[in-house]
Amino acid sequence: MRSVNRRDIFPALGTVLLGSIATASLAKPESLSAAPAKPEGHKSDAHLIALCEQFIAVQRKIDAAHAPINTFEDEERAEPVFKALYTHEGDLFRQIIHTPAVGFEGVRAKAKAMISWEREGIDDNPEDYWNARALNSMLRDLLTV
Repeated sequence: MRSVNRRDIFPALGTVLLGSIATASLAKPESLSAAPAKPEGHKSDAHLIALCEQFIAVQRKIDAAHAPINTFEDEERAEPVFKALYTHEGDLFRQIIHTPAVGFEGVRAKAKAMISWEREGIDDNPEDYWNARALNSMLRDLLTV
């Protein structure tokens, strides 16, 4: 019987490990990617992203509804439309703030939704309070990363 030394064990161990990885990759193709595997029960940001996209769409509808308003009478006539839009906006807002992001894309979706609501923009304004300037800076960063 032949004795086993380190020179024989490490190549054999490497072959077994590579074989195990290859077998696992065939069973779960996602293991071939560089992204870490998601734990069992992992939640995605898909629902949050959808809420944020709906919120942005409502903001566009609000802007479109405001466009033809020139007089107080126009505003009074449009009041039922605004009431429905603002109710829907509020419902979406409550869902968004109570739905935690589980990844960067969820955080980014929330930033986009917030920016869609901020009609004055997120540019740096030296006259704003420091917290508003810092928040706007973070929002700009989130959109560029």
